[in-house]
Amino acid sequence: MRRAAILSLPLTLLAGCSQLGWDELTRGTGGAGGSSASTSTSTGGTTTGGISCVSDATATATALTLADGQHCYFRVHGGLQWGLAELDCAERFGGHLLTIEELDEFSLHATLYPTDCATVTFACSDDPDEPSEPRCDDRAWIGARFEGGEPVWTSGDPWTWPETVFAMGEPNQRIDPIALRTESLIDERPAECPHPYICEVDP
Repeated sequence: MRRAAILSLPLTLLAGCSQLGWDELTRGTGGAGGSSASTSTSTGGTTTGGISCVSDATATATALTLADGQHCYFRVHGGLQWGLAELDCAERFGGHLLTIEELDEFSLHATLYPTDCATVTFACSDDPDEPSEPRCDDRAWIGARFEGGEPVWTSGDPWTWPETVFAMGEPNQRIDPIALRTESLIDERPAECPHPYICEVDP
């Protein structure tokens, strides 16, 4: 069973990221190799790890049954920096940022993405003076980052996925955390950019 990793990162904002204060970040506002699993969209009766796997106004929920039991996943719509997302996931749900063990988990962001987003937006866009709606961001933080130029899971589980799981042109720095995109691919993103996140609660 995986453990939630509590990470702390410097909050120095990178160029190109929205200039957000602590209140905006913590309030959730912000700018711009496995076996097959079966998906079951959450209902009021699904419980995983003592948490009801139910959507609300701030997060969309779904469940997958993996080899070790039913996991619950929440896409929290408010934009947070990567380190804050890990902390919020642990505090709010008792979980950890998504670590992808099964192929079906790559489609989680598409499954959990809000259906009423008319326009896809991007946190940390090229124009930080025009902040985007985090809820409609096509990327969401997961529990992975680069260390020493190699991708690692924050849970300590081994990384087994090939480079083909990265979007075209990615990874481009090999120093930053990783986000999951709606097209079921991953890419490297600056840790200081506020994205929604996917929190996983183990059975």
